[in-house]
Amino acid sequence: MGFSVADKLKNEIKKSSKPQEVVYYFYATEEAYEMYKTSLDGLLQSPCMDFMVGQYISSELRNPEIDEEVFDVERYAIITQTEYGRLHLNICHKVKENVLGPALTRHKKWHELQEKNENSKNPKY
Repeated sequence: MGFSVADKLKNEIKKSSKPQEVVYYFYATEEAYEMYKTSLDGLLQSPCMDFMVGQYISSELRNPEIDEEVFDVERYAIITQTEYGRLHLNICHKVKENVLGPALTRHKKWHELQEKNENSKNPKY
């Protein structure tokens, strides 16, 4: 049985790490990876959410975490701390917008309807 892309990434992270050093990594679908390789800003500005980042410190004696349940891990790269920060912030904002955005919109509409109902019951003269 062959190794998955996620397994290959875990092995590379472990080989790349030195004691007390942090290794930052990016993993994604083929499409997201190609956007990243073409232009980090292009990926950040796109609606694409098929990527994740992580960090690994060898001295913590744990395995690198790779979430394979959200999307197919097809490609990966070892990245810089700066890239990690930008990608991490970006995916957090995108997830927040997709999860909270619709709920906040519904809540705002409900609140506006409540205000409209209150104003119709108590007209201001």
